[in-house]
Amino acid sequence: MANPSLSLPTGPMPAMADCPLSPRARLREAGLWITLSLATVYILVFATVSILRYVNFHYGGDTADYAQMLWNTDHGRILWKTNIYTAGNGFRGGHAEPLLLLLAIPYAIVPDPRALLLLQTLALASGGPLTYLVARIHGHRQSTSVGLAGLYLVFPLVHYANIWDFHPDPFAVPALFGALIAFDLRRWKLLAVCLVVVLLTKEQMGLFVVGLGAYWWRWRGERKVGQLVIGAALLYGLAVLLPWMLATSGQFSRDYGSYFSDAGSAAHAHGLLGRMEAIGSLLGQGFRGQNLILALLPTGFLFLFDGSAVVTVLPLAGLYVSNQFTDDFWFHHYVTCVPVFLYGTSRVLLRPIFRRYLAVLPVALIFWAGLLGYSYAASALNMMHWIYQPAIFLSTDAHARAQSAFIRFVPAGAPLDSDSPIAAHLASRETLYQVQNPDQPSLVPYTLLDLHADMAHPPPWLVQDDDLTRAYILRTGGFKVIHAIPRQGLYLYANCRNFPHAIGCQRN
Repeated sequence: MANPSLSLPTGPMPAMADCPLSPRARLREAGLWITLSLATVYILVFATVSILRYVNFHYGGDTADYAQMLWNTDHGRILWKTNIYTAGNGFRGGHAEPLLLLLAIPYAIVPDPRALLLLQTLALASGGPLTYLVARIHGHRQSTSVGLAGLYLVFPLVHYANIWDFHPDPFAVPALFGALIAFDLRRWKLLAVCLVVVLLTKEQMGLFVVGLGAYWWRWRGERKVGQLVIGAALLYGLAVLLPWMLATSGQFSRDYGSYFSDAGSAAHAHGLLGRMEAIGSLLGQGFRGQNLILALLPTGFLFLFDGSAVVTVLPLAGLYVSNQFTDDFWFHHYVTCVPVFLYGTSRVLLRPIFRRYLAVLPVALIFWAGLLGYSYAASALNMMHWIYQPAIFLSTDAHARAQSAFIRFVPAGAPLDSDSPIAAHLASRETLYQVQNPDQPSLVPYTLLDLHADMAHPPPWLVQDDDLTRAYILRTGGFKVIHAIPRQGLYLYANCRNFPHAIGCQRN
């Protein structure tokens, strides 16, 4: 049986504290419209930032990958993208994201990565009104509900996920909220639909669904529902994820071997004692605990006092043992935990010890989360650093203008090897390498490099692959520069040896 101190009643929900009973009247309540206004402001800010980052060539490989997959899907090549490690194109590996088949529908109408960035912003912004709805269902007053919605809209993980390239992960946010709301209202058909969307988003979302099933079973007293949900997650894993991973095993093993390379090395240490020491050393590394704490701090750890916190245990554990590059730069994966953070916080604030502070707690949490986000953004490599120096991402400099002019010389639809940030603007083609292996120019008629000659000392991570690729081109021979802006370090090469009919190869 459920513990009454940890759960809402399992029967019909009680009337909300100051909410009229008529659904039509509820739509007119001031708190809802304030929340919708806040969400609109969020959309205006983050849609603008996202699109300006794209326009100014600050989006890289992931945006290009997804745009190419959706473009290929709309042209009959289902979820195909150009392989990283082998020549040619293939079915998407590394991640299992069937939701992309649904996203291909709007992309067919507007085949532009900016459409994806706008959809991503809308998906994340929806969490504000959905948080308000969760709080009202739990019985909070409008003022408290608006405060919790505000906490969601200033949550650092939400902002980070919004402008760190395009990914399907944010589309699980409204679906997770929907599943939690549907359970509280006992709307089982809606619950089923939301869980399907959650599972379709990405392979690790099965961990969330298993967690939801365990929570509803153990902490909310719905044994049958919990068992069915866990069973559905396991069935999805067997029927969809396992075949997907087997079909693209090379990409999956490479990616996950890279993500969890530290854990893999520890697991293969010599002897049982050696493995235990290696695993202890692994778990004790400072950056792991640091990033986990950074993810949880904005809630003041309040959500941990609700049973729903169990939903995040497996996903956060997986990220905790990933390597430092994954932990630091793929922080967007954490955003799928935020609906659970807010849901648990809402439930915890119902307890008598917090009721007397409800007028100030949401405001304090908003201030705290905003302060933390501003602090995190102080690092120049953080995606939110634009708060400190908006010109970095939002203004168009000479190099961005040169890039914009340069891509007009790339033949439309032709196979291409391109610097990653520029590739996001050239993804509407069947074959698109992204300067990841130096010999890739031999596979395509055109190669576009950006050596950032506008910088006195460009950071190695920005130009190293381009430098290695250019060295291969110069060493191999048979390539011809068909357009260049040397002052900016932009070069477009034609592979005249393997593709003699490429543009520029026929000239005397």
